[in-house]
Amino acid sequence: MGTTVSRPKFTPCPAGPTKAVLVDVVDLGIEVHPKFGSSPKVNLIWETAHENPERAGSNFTVRRKYTKSLGKRANLYKDLASWLGRDLTDAEFEKFDLDDMIGTPCQIFVVQATREGNTYANLQGISPDNSDSPFTGTGSYVMVRDREETEDNVPF
Repeated sequence: MGTTVSRPKFTPCPAGPTKAVLVDVVDLGIEVHPKFGSSPKVNLIWETAHENPERAGSNFTVRRKYTKSLGKRANLYKDLASWLGRDLTDAEFEKFDLDDMIGTPCQIFVVQATREGNTYANLQGISPDNSDSPFTGTGSYVMVRDREETEDNVPF
């Protein structure tokens, strides 16, 4: 008898605009790409205002992987500038601590994409949340660095 493995059922975050808050920054280390070479990567994870019906007391999260670069053409730079609603200062270009953004509310735009029969939620845009009632999170998300490592819970 063989050992069977299957992908768990996954419901992606609904598409469209939603309030969110950055809840985690995960350093992924160096990623080697066969075509583009190696580069340092980071995941930013937002908790959205959408409740996840499959997980009582939790909301959907959306993550995006970035190259750790603040070059003018880098996606991380573009999203940070859009989120802050301004260009980065010279001091921020020199050294920007992404952990300082944890807890910062925003508006994100989520799109869904289907690949190999699975539907995923992707962050397409981000902007400041200038509303009178920004979403500040449920408090249920546990940062990757604070999770206990088990066989079933190995960070990324």
